[in-house]
Amino acid sequence: MLHSGNTVHCRATSALKLTFEVPKSLRKHMELLPKTGFVQAQSSFSAQLKFLPRATLAEDAPEFFDKETGVLEVPLAIHVADQTRPVPFIVHAVVTNSDLQFNVTDIDFGHCTIYESVKQTVQLTNKSILPQEFGFMGLPEYVDIQPNDGFGLLLPEETIDLDIIFSPPKAKNYTFELCCKSLINREFKIRCKGVGVHPPLELSQQVVHFKATALNDYSLNNIYVINNHLSTNEYTHPVPRIGKGAIAPVGPTSFEFKVPDGAPLTVYPSVGSVQPGEKLRVQIRLAPRLSTEKIKEEAVRVLVRKAEEKALKEYEDQLRREREEAEAQAGKKKSTPGKPTGKASPKGKGPNRPQTGPQIDIGGPEAVAAPSLDSIKDESDEYASAHSTLLRQFEGDFQTFVIPCYISSGACGKPGDLKYSIHNTLYLEVHCPIVKPQVVVISDNGRATIDYGDVSIGQQMNRTITIQNICSEEIDLSGSLLDTTGPFEMRNPLRELPPDSSHSLIIRFAPIKSDVFQETLHIYGPESTLHVNLLGRGVKPTIQLNLENEVFDMGAVLVNEYIERTFKIKNTSSLSVDYSIKFDSLSPLRYKNMQELPDFVTATGQPSHVIGVQNNNGKCVFDCVPFAGTIPGGGSQEITLTFAPDHASDYYSDGVHVELFNMEEAYSFQVTGQAKEHIMYVAGGRLMHPSVESLLPMVTLEPDEDRLQNFQDTKPLAGTVLLMFYSVARDGVFSTASTDLIIGCVRTMAVSQKKNGEYAFENMNIINAKGFTVSEPKAYLEAGTKKNVAITWTP
Repeated sequence: MLHSGNTVHCRATSALKLTFEVPKSLRKHMELLPKTGFVQAQSSFSAQLKFLPRATLAEDAPEFFDKETGVLEVPLAIHVADQTRPVPFIVHAVVTNSDLQFNVTDIDFGHCTIYESVKQTVQLTNKSILPQEFGFMGLPEYVDIQPNDGFGLLLPEETIDLDIIFSPPKAKNYTFELCCKSLINREFKIRCKGVGVHPPLELSQQVVHFKATALNDYSLNNIYVINNHLSTNEYTHPVPRIGKGAIAPVGPTSFEFKVPDGAPLTVYPSVGSVQPGEKLRVQIRLAPRLSTEKIKEEAVRVLVRKAEEKALKEYEDQLRREREEAEAQAGKKKSTPGKPTGKASPKGKGPNRPQTGPQIDIGGPEAVAAPSLDSIKDESDEYASAHSTLLRQFEGDFQTFVIPCYISSGACGKPGDLKYSIHNTLYLEVHCPIVKPQVVVISDNGRATIDYGDVSIGQQMNRTITIQNICSEEIDLSGSLLDTTGPFEMRNPLRELPPDSSHSLIIRFAPIKSDVFQETLHIYGPESTLHVNLLGRGVKPTIQLNLENEVFDMGAVLVNEYIERTFKIKNTSSLSVDYSIKFDSLSPLRYKNMQELPDFVTATGQPSHVIGVQNNNGKCVFDCVPFAGTIPGGGSQEITLTFAPDHASDYYSDGVHVELFNMEEAYSFQVTGQAKEHIMYVAGGRLMHPSVESLLPMVTLEPDEDRLQNFQDTKPLAGTVLLMFYSVARDGVFSTASTDLIIGCVRTMAVSQKKNGEYAFENMNIINAKGFTVSEPKAYLEAGTKKNVAITWTP
């Protein structure tokens, strides 16, 4: 309805009677009040025009109203008493409708749990050319409309979005209407329906707010999954059900969280079961990372920029070389002598003028083709450098993720195999503010991983990592404690870092066993943490010696002479090793280990240690060169072993140990040798005297002159041996017993002595008569050889 005031002025000297007339066809839509009135002389009179256009206006007054344009033009008249001519005036109006239109007439909210809300967005349009105020009246308590709680003003032809939020308080089927009223009391309704769901489980909180987390850092948050379903009695308490459907059974209830693809979130455990009346803690981990695609795009840009700079430099170098060559050629032409002609210059050409310089026509630098994203590998330096660049350029971000939690009655199985109802789904909203880190790694192209590779046990390797403060404030850094029994050790402390300053950390890796080691060094700042991964593998080096057995026999040598033998140590590992050779005779524990009964009084008759007879002059009877050194991976080292005795004995022996890095024994063997008085010697048979020598001098009787004369006339004996034969008689026949006698010839260093030896068995008829036979009673031996002579006995 529209009210408008109309004023009539009277210029007469007496009062006049006025009558207002409205066309008959418009009397249902328009009215002038009062219909009759009096205006005083030289005064004015006000009348109110009431205009209430109805829907039948176009039908009632088609001669005044244009339906297409909505323009109304009505001639009105004021009749004055005693005045023949009425006072005409015209009413102009633009008539519009008062409709408010929704884009939908029905809304189905579907299934919604009692712990959550469902939002539907509708559009409300003002079809009028006048602004209209509106408001939703009589809303149910479980419905909310935003913005402004469902009230507002719509400008002409304006359309706004309204969010209708449905929050069911309990499990049932909901049907209701939303009534929107305009200022002229017109109503516009939307029919709505939905189903309230009471799931068997609930979350301790539906929204998780993480603290501001830096890139390459992580934050943790905890929620609880609660099972409060203890009874199916719906009359005492609300029970889990879908609308008015069947009540969920009481028992273990399973859940599964499904993290959206690409979200920097991890939920642990993502699958589980909760018993009635219990709750289960679930940990949510936020670990923001830069997108791999963005890093590769930045790497491509860096490579293209470098390639363009290189092409430009090559182009400039080529241009300079061409200019120098052209200038050199021009200089040669000027230096060539010529004859003056004395003629004038040709007409139109003018005098000869010096050239401004050589003309060089070279195109611009070559175009650079950008590499593909697939050619950028994650482990490449370009990828690491681009990642470091993007970390510095990062300005922060805020992301929100919704994680569905599917629920099913019964125990859970494998992830992804949970048989659930979509209507029982809970939703967890996670807010993730992401900021730029305060500290970054600037060494090794920004890699935050130190890989020591393979390191031999006992060795140490130091690596340096440099960090930089990229924020605008001074920060105080502190580090986590590394495993005190582990192989990693930080060698220098952390300190305060001013803006844009850097600090280098020295971290040592010293493996003590063969294993793969991994630790994470956390460098804590006020608002972010830098995580440095430490990787290394302890490798036990292996070596091989070209020895046939664990006893290395040096053979026989004359007293006060020496013999040399060689063997090789081969490094079969891929790393270099430091070796050292040690003898038991030089060990400080030698005398402690030898405090045992000698072998000739023990039950076994075998020595319990490997240290045998040693030199009387105090010098080592065995020696090796080089006794220590380094063998590269896959290489070998030849070792020369020397045997130099100072008195005769068959029991020179020592233990040899090959140690790596002066820590671990890798190989051990026994070295033996014999010292002889003469170049010919006899060995074998039974042991006739103990292997342990006494430091006391031997007591001998002085022979008389007759015995001494007889001793000088006889040849010296090469040695005395004791041979024992065992023969067994079976059926009156004795078996043949056999044993070997070793006869050898020592290679001597003396020039005056013969190089070869000879032996012969005498008085063979005596032993032959007793059943003894010798395989070779006489033979020649070359120096440095020995022969096994078989002696058999047949009783």
